[in-house]
Amino acid sequence: MKKQIIILGSLLLIATITKAQNVFPTPSGNVGIGTTSPARALEISTGAIGGGIKINRTGSEGHLALELNNATPSGRNWSFLSLGYNDGPGAGNFIIADNVANRLFIKGGTGEVGIGTTVPGAKLDILSTSNQLRLSYSNSIYSDLQTTSSGNFCISSWGGKVGIGTTAPNAGIDLRTTAGWPLSISGGAGSAAYEYRVQQSTGNVGSWVLNSAKSYGFGEDNSGIGHIWSDVNNSYKILNFKSIYGSNAPQVWIGNSTPQSPHTDFMFAVAGKVVAQSLYITASGSPNWADYVFASDYKVPNLYDIEKYYQANKHLPEIPSAAEVKENGINVGEMNTLLLKKIEEMTILMVKQQREIDELKTKIK
Repeated sequence: MKKQIIILGSLLLIATITKAQNVFPTPSGNVGIGTTSPARALEISTGAIGGGIKINRTGSEGHLALELNNATPSGRNWSFLSLGYNDGPGAGNFIIADNVANRLFIKGGTGEVGIGTTVPGAKLDILSTSNQLRLSYSNSIYSDLQTTSSGNFCISSWGGKVGIGTTAPNAGIDLRTTAGWPLSISGGAGSAAYEYRVQQSTGNVGSWVLNSAKSYGFGEDNSGIGHIWSDVNNSYKILNFKSIYGSNAPQVWIGNSTPQSPHTDFMFAVAGKVVAQSLYITASGSPNWADYVFASDYKVPNLYDIEKYYQANKHLPEIPSAAEVKENGINVGEMNTLLLKKIEEMTILMVKQQREIDELKTKIK
């Protein structure tokens, strides 16, 4: 009877194990939990939510570990460690380590991840003297990000270009955006503080240099005119320039507004006073200067003819009237030539008149 009970109990146990699909072990030596055909030394199969492996650490201190030891040549031993009380890096933390060093650290509670460090200072902290972070497109196309021993941050790209806001950079650094300041660089403190900006807004694009005293910008508006601005908040135009299409002659003007002048072919204009210690104007055209007045075949005008002219026109011959100057201004080089011409003509007339006076004095004596 006792023998029968033992046999019945064994059959019930086998039935239970078979129903649960647990095998300890199979003929191949593999162990299956939740499967009757394990393909590995240990295979666990479950369809339950939250199913899997649970390992409990009892006791008052120390870590719980899962170790994978590979004893083949060049193999390594890897450990997954859940740290407990009195463990060096602190209880509640998680470490992946090999038989050389800790490779990955996760801080319990806050989730900071450290690679090469067990005291991460950010959500991801990589500590290494080289090859700190690599972003790869393929094994041969990649970019490296690194902090140097002097605290500098370096980006080394395989293609030699860095794009921000674009995946097709056209320069060493290609920065693109559609709103606000694409680039702002600040430094210094107090009255020495400065800032460098690249602006792209309201149709204008340019770069600015700013500090607590002044701000100056250089760029182009949406009409194709280049500017040097002052005051980043109001963009006063200090100097303006543009090229004339179909010509290699540029136009440059100083002032906040476009020059109001009939001379649209100017190359340089100033909306205000010009102060200089020296000014040279090179003559152009022919004749360039009024020395032709002293030529033997030059006909000096008669004083009575000049009188008739200025009485009728209220200005000297060849000299523009007040109305003409108001409308068109004066050509400084041309005007100096005309004034010199009048002086030379007057000198000739005065010498002639003096000679006549001297002759009369001789006759009177």
